[in-house]
Amino acid sequence: MGPRYVIIGTIRDDSGPALRSVAARLSAIASAQEPGTRVYAWYVTGDRFVLEEAFDSDEAFTTHVRHGQESGLTAAFADAVRIEQVLVLGAVSDATRAVLGGFGAEFVDTLVALSR
Repeated sequence: MGPRYVIIGTIRDDSGPALRSVAARLSAIASAQEPGTRVYAWYVTGDRFVLEEAFDSDEAFTTHVRHGQESGLTAAFADAVRIEQVLVLGAVSDATRAVLGGFGAEFVDTLVALSR
């Protein structure tokens, strides 16, 4: 299993519709063009959101990041939310650590894991 992480934050005032659009468009890209994206799930309650992502490999993660940047949707996501916490679950490469560390990520070591 490659990178797995959870992003938690707050939706900016009146940005709910924008976030829903970003989520739908990014999800469509992941579904159509990213076979290495294993989990891509968005959750919302009130003005809070949780984004869960998991990838087969660091290369799959890099592809996902590139698609977000090239489409302009990474910037639109950043405009719509305030990220409060990024939890990176398990071991990741130095390159992935550098990308996610830029968001103030907390890197959590695996104690025991079962994934099917």
